Amino acid sequence: MKIVCEQCGASGMPASVKQDAGAVLLECASCGHANKLDTGGEPGGGVADPSPADADSSPEPGGREPEEDAAVDRGAEGPDPNTLRVSREPAVAAHVPAVQCRKCGHRQHGKDSCVRCGFDFSLDVPGEMPWDIEDDVEATKEAVRLWERALDEGSRGAHQAFMTHCLDAGLEEFAGRRYRFRRADRPDDLLAAEQLDAMVERGRTRLMSKLDAEKVDRKIDAAALNRRILWVVFIVGVALALLFLSLYPNLF
Repeated sequence: MKIVCEQCGASGMPASVKQDAGAVLLECASCGHANKLDTGGEPGGGVADPSPADADSSPEPGGREPEEDAAVDRGAEGPDPNTLRVSREPAVAAHVPAVQCRKCGHRQHGKDSCVRCGFDFSLDVPGEMPWDIEDDVEATKEAVRLWERALDEGSRGAHQAFMTHCLDAGLEEFAGRRYRFRRADRPDDLLAAEQLDAMVERGRTRLMSKLDAEKVDRKIDAAALNRRILWVVFIVGVALALLFLSLYPNLF
């Protein structure tokens, strides 16, 4: 049996099951909160999800399994691979007192600083932080519009249009923040994860290209330095030879 913790909202199997004064306590594996199971079989404030073993697996009238009916409803071709419908609502329940870092988007409980990036929340001044400053207001407005469209449509095409605009307008950091925050609120959003992975790969490619260019520049500089050293040695050698001849002209 899966539970939805009444304190942190995490869903999954309980870490332990205990008896306390006739009540059953289901310990949350995420935060350790003891969810009380009342006589009706529901955790106090939490939600119990039946496990596959508890669910009724008998076929529906007509001899078809529920999964077969779902496949028929979707059609013979199945869902559009370019559209992944994901709810726009955040995965974190409204009653959960989750704190979200405004720098990296990580969610946590009762902390003065982000456990992921180390940002001190007391230093946060809304409207004055680097991520709040808009260099190109019009481009940012268009990026916001495309972002809303991507969330509404839930398609790869819409997300790609958003990313293309951000890359062309120099708003890659803006796009990265949107996707990081989206992933923090909706871990099940596969398109957000896909775009973040693509951004990481682009960053790695740029970094490797920059390092390769720096290596080539260092080789060129080293070769030029070697040539200068050879010229200096040659000139000094000629000067010493002329000086020697001037001091001892009768030796030759």
